[in-house]
Amino acid sequence: MDSGIACPWCGSLSTVSHGKAKSGRGRRLCRDCGKTFSETTGTIFLSRRMPEDKLRMMINLMLNDTKLKAITDCVGLSSKTTYLWRMKVFAAAYEIQKSAMLSGVVWIDEKSVPVNESMVVRLPSGKKMRGVSRNQVCVACAVASNGARYAEVAGKGHITSAECVRTYGAHIAKGSKIVHDGVFSHDRLVAAVGGESEVWKSTAKEAHARLQPVNSFIAEIEHYLNVHTGIRTRYLGLYCAWIAFRASVKGKDIAERVDELVRKCYQISADFKSRTRY
Repeated sequence: MDSGIACPWCGSLSTVSHGKAKSGRGRRLCRDCGKTFSETTGTIFLSRRMPEDKLRMMINLMLNDTKLKAITDCVGLSSKTTYLWRMKVFAAAYEIQKSAMLSGVVWIDEKSVPVNESMVVRLPSGKKMRGVSRNQVCVACAVASNGARYAEVAGKGHITSAECVRTYGAHIAKGSKIVHDGVFSHDRLVAAVGGESEVWKSTAKEAHARLQPVNSFIAEIEHYLNVHTGIRTRYLGLYCAWIAFRASVKGKDIAERVDELVRKCYQISADFKSRTRY
């Protein structure tokens, strides 16, 4: 009989209790592949040494948009440990966002973010390229009437039709109504999902009001990036996923929201390792 607890190695539900780990947490044995595992196997909590109360405090502060230095001071950890654990949570949010599905009415737009100075491409004259160019990362942003949000790095410069379909396509339900600003690449997306199109050009009097849901989401991303300066371009997708994900963490109070976030992190296979940040 299936236990209902999946093996993180092969996905089988044929697992049974198999003693306890040194940490005291219960272990399970998979009858199909023969491997053992615990509730932390394959998650960001594997080999965690941070006390539970400090982890919860850190996540609490993250949900309240606290800066890294302040989290380090409040929780009493080293800056390296705080950074790595924050990025572990971001990595889990990124994995969860992969299954995000927007349906009903979906508002979409793009946000351009300058690349780090070390990645700037210059003209033969030595000057930076102006406008939306390879020195700008394009972040695809979407908000749906079903409450889902999505944000992902699409590429550099203006979003192409192929990037538009690749980035948004798998996350918008077939037949959804897509509200956008009329960029040509959006037409390809509407066709790909077999949806309805509602266009509001920036010159239209009601454009800002009609695109308000996605405009507000983009403003939230801009605010976060302004507060948390020094974000590395290579990790921009993780930060955007966190901004989109945290809105989905519901609860009557902050303690319930922390519980919900931790529960979701236990259910997803993700990790973050960096040997170049410090």
